[in-house]
Amino acid sequence: MKKTTQHQTCLKKDYKRTTMLMSIPGAALYTFFFTFPVCLGVYYSFTDWNKIARTRNFVGFENYINALTDKRFLKAFLFNFRYTILFVLGILILATIIALLLNQRVKGSTTFRALYFLPALFSSVTVSMIFNQIFFRVIPALGNAVGISWLQKSLLSSKDTAIFGILFVALWGALPMQSILILAGLQTIPDELLESARLDGCSEPGIFFKIVIPCIKSGFVTLATLVFLWSWNNYVLPLILI
Repeated sequence: MKKTTQHQTCLKKDYKRTTMLMSIPGAALYTFFFTFPVCLGVYYSFTDWNKIARTRNFVGFENYINALTDKRFLKAFLFNFRYTILFVLGILILATIIALLLNQRVKGSTTFRALYFLPALFSSVTVSMIFNQIFFRVIPALGNAVGISWLQKSLLSSKDTAIFGILFVALWGALPMQSILILAGLQTIPDELLESARLDGCSEPGIFFKIVIPCIKSGFVTLATLVFLWSWNNYVLPLILI
């Protein structure tokens, strides 16, 4: 018995030692490519370095004060915040609806899922360039041909409507992947649980809010967090579109 206990103790020590050794490469890469650049960026934010000069002077919080008192920065910040909130809400609502439709067992649903996923295969740059031509060339030409005045001008040419054009393109490119992720969560819910709820007289909205949502709540929170971070830092799409 004593030998068995000692053997188990040795195995635990070997396991811990192996785990630490195996985690060193990943930790080193994370530190070098993420932690170090972030710390360096924070340091540079307290200096007047212009990324070219060899010298830099410590200026404290001057850069932060200048940014927070700059009207253009505040305007851009509020626009980005509004865009991010609308994008996250749009993704969660539309992706859930689409995932529920894709979860239906009907003929041809597998083929439709594969075709629906195609937009996710294109990069943000490709999608932006395609829709740039659609917004500035195709839609105005169509509006002139049919004589519809509101189609003769691009959505992206006005500061009041540009956000909706950017949102449409962003949702078009992001919805397939997010819908598939929610669909994967829906398929983890046991059919027996849903059938028993129906037999007990629970309505479909009741099943959705009382069974489906609680079962995939953790996935929803994770998805919302990732989508928020992605949309907040996504500058490629509006930069190429406009």
